[in-house]
Amino acid sequence: METQNRADAVVAGVLFEYDVDDAASYNVHRDGSVVIKFAASVPQVTYTQIVDRLRASDQINGVRAEQGGREVCKLSGYR
Repeated sequence: METQNRADAVVAGVLFEYDVDDAASYNVHRDGSVVIKFAASVPQVTYTQIVDRLRASDQINGVRAEQGGREVCKLSGYR
């Protein structure tokens, strides 16, 4: 649960920092991996930067991103 909570805090902070906390939803798994879904209004450059930041965090074990029902950033960086 601690791993999940730490990962959740990182995701929430990054989404807030990029001002897309209302344009993305996410699920943090117990192992600290994240699935994030971006609204169509989020530009590719923005979601790519967000995913890169999340993948760089030592609190997150892997990130997969979707937009419009399509996978835009495959699971990567899984630890």
